[in-house]
Amino acid sequence: MMTLAYPGEGTSTLCEHIAKDYFIAALGDRDIEQKIREREPRDLESAFKRAVRLEAYYKAVDDRGEQHRGRGNRGKHEDGLSSEEGDTAGAEVGTG
Repeated sequence: MMTLAYPGEGTSTLCEHIAKDYFIAALGDRDIEQKIREREPRDLESAFKRAVRLEAYYKAVDDRGEQHRGRGNRGKHEDGLSSEEGDTAGAEVGTG
């Protein structure tokens, strides 16, 4: 987009610096923004690669957390009963 906005100057170091800073600011996540800025990426491509890597790390941690939370729900039905409770409750209703 920088090359479209500034034809002929898209490869200058100033344009590269502006593009990098705007990219980092536009991420919308202060934690990721701070971690990228701490690494002091030399150009937009380096900042982009770091952002992708950090987002992948965060997603992996979130997914792992959901798996751990999901273990407690194993065998649960929508009504909150475990499969054993649901089976015995149905058998008790049938007897009577």
